[in-house]
Amino acid sequence: MVLDEADEMLKMGFVQDVEKIIESADPNRQLVMFSATTNQDVLTVSWKYQHDPIEIVAGRGGKQAEHHAVHHRIRSETKSMSICCICSIRINISA
Repeated sequence: MVLDEADEMLKMGFVQDVEKIIESADPNRQLVMFSATTNQDVLTVSWKYQHDPIEIVAGRGGKQAEHHAVHHRIRSETKSMSICCICSIRINISA
């Protein structure tokens, strides 16, 4: 499960909605949260629902983060499996 713009969703008051969606999902799922900022709501949801979370911080101290773009061409019928494989490979390389 991917929560993109988690800080914005929670800041707009969707904390209970987000928690309900997470709780209705398979408990063995992976939860990935993307957030431009970290606030107390983001941390609370992370601590409550993620297992052994890691935090990746870019551009600390007002520095501009270096941007790396990677493009993959995939067929629509294999999109879900391809995304899972790409994410798995990227996470294993980074660890």
